[in-house]
Amino acid sequence: MTSPEPSAALERSLALSHETYVVDLAWVRSMPWRERIAAMVDPPAYRDLIYRIDGMTVRHHPESTTTAVLLLGWLATRLGWELPSAFEPEGDMLCSRARRAGETIALRLEPSPQDVPGLAGVTLELGGNSFTLDRGPGGLAAKLHLADGEDSTWVVMGASRGESGILGEGIRQALLRDPTYAPALEAATAMLAAGAPA
Repeated sequence: MTSPEPSAALERSLALSHETYVVDLAWVRSMPWRERIAAMVDPPAYRDLIYRIDGMTVRHHPESTTTAVLLLGWLATRLGWELPSAFEPEGDMLCSRARRAGETIALRLEPSPQDVPGLAGVTLELGGNSFTLDRGPGGLAAKLHLADGEDSTWVVMGASRGESGILGEGIRQALLRDPTYAPALEAATAMLAAGAPA
């Protein structure tokens, strides 16, 4: 059985969400990444970085475009970005641009071969600074590069839940609803609008 095209899958989830509560495993797979992005700006010294995003690349399993675009939809709705136009192919990547207060934010979805579904890595470009998360042994490899040349690297232990953990988290989501899913789903559906390559 082949997976539906990402835009069709998102449109179907959005239609269902108007009638019932949807538990989306593509959304659940993005949870460790959303948690780590939020934790990156938790220290007061880094808090303003999240509002300086001028580019974002999401690396993902070739069949996990929906997870990648849901992550972008989550960040766009949390930060109040104007929704970008539909993605256009540029080489192997899908590219688009969002806007915030008149500034442009480059958005890229980059397929990355890996053995498991979901995301492979995320890079946020933050006005000369950058924050990168990559899947690695035992967790996520994190790197914060500041414009002044300071680099910090660390491993977020146990961040990947694996497929059994994803199913367990899906059951938890069925009981404890996530209010950020519906706005992210609407944004992701708009980003992969009908006619957009996916």
